[in-house]
Order: sequence, then structure tokens, then C-alpha cells
Amino acid sequence: MNVLSKGLGFHVVLDKDLGNVVKMSAKEAFVYALVTGSPYLVSECGLVLAGRLTIFYHRDYSFTPGLFNMNYDSGVVEAGDTPLSLKEFNPGIFDRDKYVLLIDIEKSSNIESDIFRQLTNAGKTPNDYILTKIMPAGSGLEHLCEYIACMLFNKRNYMTESQPPWSYYGNPDFAAYKLPEMSQLWDRGFIEQGCLIQELSALSIFGKTGSKGRTFAPEHEFVVGEAKTLSNSCVGQLREYLETGLCDSAYEIIPQKRSPEDGYGLLSFNPDGTTNLYECKHQPPLSVEARSNDKKWLENYIKFYLLANLHMNEIRAFFKTKAKREKLTPLNFIDSIRRIALSAILDEVEDKLL
Repeated sequence: MNVLSKGLGFHVVLDKDLGNVVKMSAKEAFVYALVTGSPYLVSECGLVLAGRLTIFYHRDYSFTPGLFNMNYDSGVVEAGDTPLSLKEFNPGIFDRDKYVLLIDIEKSSNIESDIFRQLTNAGKTPNDYILTKIMPAGSGLEHLCEYIACMLFNKRNYMTESQPPWSYYGNPDFAAYKLPEMSQLWDRGFIEQGCLIQELSALSIFGKTGSKGRTFAPEHEFVVGEAKTLSNSCVGQLREYLETGLCDSAYEIIPQKRSPEDGYGLLSFNPDGTTNLYECKHQPPLSVEARSNDKKWLENYIKFYLLANLHMNEIRAFFKTKAKREKLTPLNFIDSIRRIALSAILDEVEDKLL
């Protein structure tokens, strides 16, 4: 809890029934739930958002159901777990402030139902609460570490994500990007600093957060990270990621570690909850061709999340006009997104936000 308050600046408040909880806005809680996998207590089973907004598992164009699905009878793309769809069934998770309850447990257990009933009996609204379970010695808290890394790099104007699509050895826990083309997001006031990439799919719900005219022109940069709570090193995995020639730097995310390894960055936490971010000072060999291809893929990848701010009938009309597509199959959907300029998609989304 300290790292959320001292490290990220969230307020800890006293709940008379549950004790100390972390207060977040609905938008902040949405991002927290997406990364950490902590459930909203909308029912006795809870609602987990992590993984629901998937588009690709790999850094290619193989369609993966999640944010969008395919109707297997008609073969056409339909809305999946877009924030707009989620809001239809669970509108309460997008309203009001939320409270994160962190509970220490001795072993893996399903305590959601107990907490849900406790909240209900106390006359509270359960979907205003998110439950994070903490195992002994911090086991299972890697996703919380990934979340903290995302938030810290967002403040440095990076686009971030946890468990990013990957087509090589292993799979990084964390990625952060700077992409010159994304300066359009700041130009239009879509975002204030950096943001979680999946967060862009909820602009239609939470609205713009920046002021028009604020322009960042970041260079292309790709950062990866690996989180560990029961180990004091993950250099071996990071080395494999860097050998792809895609990444400018790699970070260990290890709460208890006190000094970085040579050639790698480090994010760690102090006992009082403050954070230490040691910069990665050495750039590995880079592949110009691999980075160029990945940069274009990343731009297209972000387009999907922006399009999720439109209802499916609006998406179909948009593709019919811009790409002359009558039937939106997964193949046509992906091909059209690759062909349509980012600015055209931003124009369409911006029109819906006005």
C-alpha cells in the first residue's frame, strides 16, 4: 500500500468496515485493474479485466479475440470486450471514485465472495471496490510491480503496457514506447503525458485529459522490463530480449534490489514506499530493419485501441467509406487498419468526443 501512496501519490483513506484502502478515480482504477488483474467486486466472483482487451499475442497480425471478436456464423468482426461493451453490462465500474483493498492471505484462496457479502451487508456498493490479494513474501505481486513501472514511465511521456505482444524468446512483463507519430495524441489533447496503450480504448468514456497544442516529438524508443518478487535477478531474460535488436534498454523490476546490474536499468522500492528508478546507461546493438518493421506494427497496433471508441456500426460505416469494405472479416479489418492513416482514425474518434 505504501508504494501506491508514497511512490505514486494516491491517497490512503480509512474505510470503517475494511480499514485502510487506496482511493482512485474511476479512470485510474480502470488502468489499475487492467494491469494488475485485480477484480472489481461486482459479484461474488468478481470481474477481472486483465487480458480482456487483447488484440494480438505476438508482434504480427494474427487476429486474437478480445477487444474485438469474430462471429463464427457470419465470419465478420464484432465488438468484444471494448470499454463501451463493458460499460453496457457493468456501468458502475466507470462511475465514481473507487477503492483498492489490499489483503494479505496465507495461501491462494477465493475470498471475493466473503468481501462482496461484507460490503453488501454494510450497505456499500461493491463495484466501487477492487481487491488485490497479497501472498506471503510478496508472491504473485509481479503484476503490481508492472503497474508501478507503467505509471512511472507514463509520467515520462512513454506509452506503456504490461505483458506486451512478443514474437521472440520468452515474453517481457513490461514495455514502454516513444513513437514520433504518437505526438498527434498530445496535439489533439487526447492525453496529458504518457498512458497505458489499452487506456486509449476508453477515451469515449473518460474523455480527453490534455490541452490541445501540447506537442511532444519523442524519438523512437522501445524499453522492456521484467518483474520479479522472489528472485534478485532477471538479467538472463533481459539479455534475450535485447538480442532481438528491437529494444533500446531493459529494466529489472525487483522491489528489494538496491543496485542495478551493469548494462541494465532497475526499478526498486524503499521500505517507506518511495521508488528508485536507475537509468539504463548502455544501449545494446540495434537492428535498423527489425526496428523499422516493429515501429510500423506498433503504430497499427495502437490504431485498434483508438477504433474501439466507436460502436461497431460506426466502425463498419467508417471502413466502408475509407477502405471500401462491405464485409468486415478479420483479414479485411486488419488490412484496412494497416492502410488507413492514423490521422484519419484520430479525426473519426475526435468527432465522437466533441
